[in-house]
Amino acid sequence: MFLILLVVAPVFFKAQNEYTFLIEQYLRSKDKISEINGVVLVAKNNQIIYQKALGFANHELKIPNNIGTHFKIGAIGTNFTSAAILQLQHRGLIGLNDTADKFFPDLKHKTTAGQYLLGNPIRVHHLLMGASGLKDVWEFDKQLQNELDTINKDTLIRKIGKLKPNNFPGNAVEYSNTTYYVLGQIAERVSGQTFEEYVTSAIFKIAGMNESGFVNEKIPVANMAVNYEFNQNGYKPARKLPYNYFRCSNGIYATANDLFKWHLSFYDTMVLDNLSNRLMHTAYNGFNGYGLLISKAKDMVRYELGLQRDGISTCMSQFPKEGICIIVLLNDFKDARSICEVLENIVNNKPVILPYPHKEIKMSEKKLKNFEGIYTTFPDMKYFSFRLKVYNNKLYRLDRESVELKPESDTKFFYANGKDRQLEFMMDKDGKFIKGWQIRNGIKEEFMEFKKNQTK
Repeated sequence: MFLILLVVAPVFFKAQNEYTFLIEQYLRSKDKISEINGVVLVAKNNQIIYQKALGFANHELKIPNNIGTHFKIGAIGTNFTSAAILQLQHRGLIGLNDTADKFFPDLKHKTTAGQYLLGNPIRVHHLLMGASGLKDVWEFDKQLQNELDTINKDTLIRKIGKLKPNNFPGNAVEYSNTTYYVLGQIAERVSGQTFEEYVTSAIFKIAGMNESGFVNEKIPVANMAVNYEFNQNGYKPARKLPYNYFRCSNGIYATANDLFKWHLSFYDTMVLDNLSNRLMHTAYNGFNGYGLLISKAKDMVRYELGLQRDGISTCMSQFPKEGICIIVLLNDFKDARSICEVLENIVNNKPVILPYPHKEIKMSEKKLKNFEGIYTTFPDMKYFSFRLKVYNNKLYRLDRESVELKPESDTKFFYANGKDRQLEFMMDKDGKFIKGWQIRNGIKEEFMEFKKNQTK
């Protein structure tokens, strides 16, 4: 009975210096619940303390992943595009305040009177911080999608210029592959090299990233993981992206060890000078640097890069002061970011709840209605609230996405969509709410009932 309880019940473990044991314990538990296919690397004090390959690089041929497996790294690639632009800026070939129409007149977005349509021109700085306002042609022009692998570069720039912008330049941050495509074209124009040639010689070679390169579906790369979608019928190869268009945002492959070399390069000036490094890692609108996200908690600064799309799921998080680097490269559509978050907590000595199997129990509609309400983790901020509501004898969480919550005890619910998330409640003898906790990827956070007078 004791052993069964260990398997079924959530296990808390105390943070300690035995990081390798704790990481291994978490990954084993996670892998039992949701098979992991990929590579994980964890470094602290800029020394690798854990590295492991899991699952398959090729499910059809039963080829396992290994430490040297090459993965498509998704939007981690935007960091290299930003680095290339900053290098060229350091050489005086580009100015951060240069307008996009300086390089490509089709991107001027001007009226016949010569006025910029959105009040301000698109500047290189806007492109780097993801606030150009340019629409992603991959998302907004379905007809053009079929041409992206063969279309002439100048023709594509003209088509991009004809799309109505989403926002004023600098007004809102929106991830757009078009933004990085334009940056790559600017780099080619001022360097006189193709984007691939420039990044390979000026970044990969200097950083010692000898196992990195650009995806070309026509030229196979040895030891490359196949990317998979997953449905009720199992794994199936994901669709191939038009890398002629995605090469400056999602077009790079690398090993986990090569990405760790990239992390180490920020501690010297071989790739980027000190000013360029600071420019890249400055939060311009509170959270966006150049090709990465920046967050702060107390005295800790965190940089994050990554993506989840089309069978690619990657995350690279860094805490520069502590020399922490966590790299998760998956070749399926599982959530690399959630694994990253748990590993961050482990190496930062924070408690984590291990994944465990969930089993639904029956609960009456009357009892479910005790949990209805509006709750928040930020007592003075209604915008961070979520609502629980019963429909057809089922409890749902309603916020950015609606998800059914299945009861696993009288006071605890798990997400029906398979995500590692739970809600736990403390109720009084009359079934009234006292306090609650949301558990997200093993991280427990208290929430409270949101009251109308809190908006005053």
